[in-house]
Amino acid sequence: MTQSIIALGRLIKKKHFVLGMENWLRDARVVELLGYAGFDFLHIENEHVGRNWNEVENMIRTAELMGMASLYRTEQCFDGEPPVNEIIKAVKLGAQIIMVPQVSTPEAARKAASAIRLPPRGKRGIATCDRSMKEIYPTPETPLDIDVYCKESNDEVMLWCIIETPEGVKNIDAILAVDGVDAVGFGHSENCVHRFCARSVFAAKRPVLRPGRHDLHDRQRHSAWRNSRGKRPYGRL
Repeated sequence: MTQSIIALGRLIKKKHFVLGMENWLRDARVVELLGYAGFDFLHIENEHVGRNWNEVENMIRTAELMGMASLYRTEQCFDGEPPVNEIIKAVKLGAQIIMVPQVSTPEAARKAASAIRLPPRGKRGIATCDRSMKEIYPTPETPLDIDVYCKESNDEVMLWCIIETPEGVKNIDAILAVDGVDAVGFGHSENCVHRFCARSVFAAKRPVLRPGRHDLHDRQRHSAWRNSRGKRPYGRL
């Protein structure tokens, strides 16, 4: 495995319900507690919290040691442009899931998907010294196979888009059609700011629930998880 020890995407594709916790705090010991509590992934909040990259890297490292994947929420898209350099840096540090707020167009979704993935599916640069590369190449036993690494990396990273504007709701089908968009969520506070009809938001959720797509706010399955799932030893998957 060249990319990650925790393939959250595989669990989701196998219809396993996964649960994460949004963390606005800066102490990595909080991440340890989330791992002991049995969460599957850590949500590193950066849209509404100021962080430095050392802090982000330490949180990702702690999450890995506790058997959790890491989700990193970026700054919002602005004028249709996602923060591609921030996306690239977070993935290089080992974040497995990138959440991008204010995705309103398929063009913005395509740019974010291209930033998260390596060629031929994306445009993210590669270096064997990146922290996201979990094995060191080449060795006498294992030659450097860039094609294998790119494929494994592209299969394991995930892009989650947040729809928070009337334009995004209207473009939901086109956004879902973008190769590399793995899940979407809806920013209810932002849609309230826009005075956008809740009925339109609920209608936009219907195509999200098609096979292979994932809604980030599935409360019914959340309740089932809480009622049926026991604590995992040391938070391991």
